[in-house]
Amino acid sequence: MEKFKIDPRMKFVMMPVYLFYLLLAVYVINCAGDFVSAALQCFAILSILNLVDRILIDELWVGHTKAWTIPGTEDLKPYINKQYRVKKWLTGTVGFALLSCIVAGVMSAVLLLK
Repeated sequence: MEKFKIDPRMKFVMMPVYLFYLLLAVYVINCAGDFVSAALQCFAILSILNLVDRILIDELWVGHTKAWTIPGTEDLKPYINKQYRVKKWLTGTVGFALLSCIVAGVMSAVLLLK
């Protein structure tokens, strides 16, 4: 089965949007003032995003609806197997933990300069 690739340009378009909403939620709405609280809030938000993607999209929508059935490949279902879903979830969790620390560190440094 052929792997589907996401257009790399989409990452450059969507990443700033995600970061904007993340910063808006953590620093404007929740008023995080230190590195630890900001990193934990970022990680919580990104973890929820990760779970929604894995459970609602990969498991329920792609795995159990006819909308994603490709004619002639019904015997290949599920299209996203369990091993790959676990790998995506672990990669997302570790990646989001690192991203949370980076975002919180940069914003903590910016806030200290004020």
